[in-house]
Amino acid sequence: MFSAFVRDISERRDAEEARRRSEASFRLLFAVNPLPMWVYDVETLYFLEVNDAAVSHYGYSREEFLRMRIRDIRPHDDVERLDARIAEVAAAPREALLHSSGWQHRLKDGRIREVEIAAHSLEFCGRQGVVVCVTDELKLAQGARERATERLRMLHDIDRGLIAAHAPVTIVKAVLSPLRELLGVPRVIVNLFDIEAGEVEWLAAAGRRRMHVGPGVRFSLKTMGDVEGLRRGEVQVVHTAALPPSEAKTALLASGIEHYMVAPMIATDELIGAMSFGDAASEFTTEQMSVAQEIAAQLAIVIAQTRLHEHVQHQAGRLSLLHDIDYAIITTETPQAMATAVVPRLRDLLGVPRVIVNLFDLESGEVEWLAAAGRRRVRVGSGVRYSLRLAGDVEALRRGEPQVIDVDSMPPGPEIDALRASGVRSYVVVPMIAAGELIGSVSLGAPAELPAKQIDIAREVADQLAIGITQARLYERAKHHAEELEQEIAERKRSEAVRLDTEERFRATFEQAAVGIGHTTTDGRWVRVNQRLCDMLGYSRDELLARTFMDVTHPDDLDLCRSDSSSRAKSRSWRGKSAICTRTARPSGSPRWSRSLGIRRGSRTTSSRSSRTSRSASSSSRSCTTRSGWKASASSRAASRTISTIC
Repeated sequence: MFSAFVRDISERRDAEEARRRSEASFRLLFAVNPLPMWVYDVETLYFLEVNDAAVSHYGYSREEFLRMRIRDIRPHDDVERLDARIAEVAAAPREALLHSSGWQHRLKDGRIREVEIAAHSLEFCGRQGVVVCVTDELKLAQGARERATERLRMLHDIDRGLIAAHAPVTIVKAVLSPLRELLGVPRVIVNLFDIEAGEVEWLAAAGRRRMHVGPGVRFSLKTMGDVEGLRRGEVQVVHTAALPPSEAKTALLASGIEHYMVAPMIATDELIGAMSFGDAASEFTTEQMSVAQEIAAQLAIVIAQTRLHEHVQHQAGRLSLLHDIDYAIITTETPQAMATAVVPRLRDLLGVPRVIVNLFDLESGEVEWLAAAGRRRVRVGSGVRYSLRLAGDVEALRRGEPQVIDVDSMPPGPEIDALRASGVRSYVVVPMIAAGELIGSVSLGAPAELPAKQIDIAREVADQLAIGITQARLYERAKHHAEELEQEIAERKRSEAVRLDTEERFRATFEQAAVGIGHTTTDGRWVRVNQRLCDMLGYSRDELLARTFMDVTHPDDLDLCRSDSSSRAKSRSWRGKSAICTRTARPSGSPRWSRSLGIRRGSRTTSSRSSRTSRSASSSSRSCTTRSGWKASASSRAASRTISTIC
């Protein structure tokens, strides 16, 4: 008969297996630890095991260590303190980790090192032992000094880049990899904040194998922790698993980042970004936090200075552009010349692919290019015309409201097809208004919505262009009017020259005539007489001008003269000339016969006493006794003159 007793030893075997695994894990960690470690026997104080770092640091071989006690590497003055510490460690609970500093260890070559010790009890190969981890304070100091040197070097590199006006991305790229190594983390990222959009964008990121430089990676601002806390300068420690579901969270967990620290970048009291770094560890050291805050503060200054420099350059470009428009207005350049000078510079200033200056023809409902600048060339002059509906709401433009046009939402047509073919999906139309009149627009082609600052600059330029174009138009009209006026003045001068020449010839003829000639008013007063007439009548020029025509007419002929003058005055339609023979009264008392010829043209009446111009008249006058005489219409009071020729 066979009897068997069965006992369940599964738990014991599991425990033994767990112990073996634990010992294997301990031996692995013990062997590869970069710090010197050993295990010693509490009773005998012999070394039971040492790792490679201890052999390398102290200079003893492993066999030499195993033949030595722990007192053998101490100076004689430390032995008494050592015995007290051994008793303290032996009495402490096994799981307790005891730290102490101020110990001196002697190396094989006799040098003494100040060290720190961390120890706790354990059972090793069936014996009660103590495992010790040694930190060389000199090496700690050297490491701290090296880290401080590297820290200062990075700060110096940042300052040097700032002085040299390097781009922020260039400065960040230079310090990010050394910073990651200094912090001892797998990844460091410099982020820029877009508070309005609630987003974060990478400026640069350094990982274990590669570096990402430049924008393109964007994610929610919520991943940065408490934004208000960041504004106050408080460092945030974010637990990745606690983040709301997102692609960013998934990517962080996939790369092993379970926790990360966010150090704010603040300049002039403005939160502009943050530097973040992470690891699987849940806690970060004070040194890591201090380094991150220092570097973040310096990078914030760099970015703020760069933004300020860019803003100053942008403002300088804007003011220069407005100045050039003002100069064009002062120098009265043509609208085309002004627009041609402005469009390429405005395109570069705003960073848009296309800028066009348009003139509106509101009556025909059309728009015409004045000048346009694209990516590769500038087009100048008229010729491109299209419908005014492409400019958006005209009434809103009259009110000074810019229009944002979505090309894809426009009804199809040849003009829209041309815009799409050229890659234009949206554009902004900024009105040009002068003296309350909408005269045109500045349109900006852009792949996305333009910031308000850029639209404000475009409005300033549009306002100045509107003034300049209006002034140029006024100048053109004034110039045209001046040219017409100059032509009119030149024509008047020519006419005046002809008149003066005619008058000069008339005077010469009047004064040098062989017959007596005189001009009188309608009431008979002499206005002008020639010397021949004075000689014929026997009066000096002054005496004759002081008399009337009737004064020098013989009393017997006065009725005849009055009758002739009256008949001509009553007949307003009378044109031509009339002739009568009368006698004149000379100062000597002897009368003289004369033939008087009266001439009237238009509103003027001309009377003359002369010999006939024809052959018969000449013969008749020569047969008469020569004397002076005049007959004018006394009833006529018009300011007309008569010419009296007397022979």
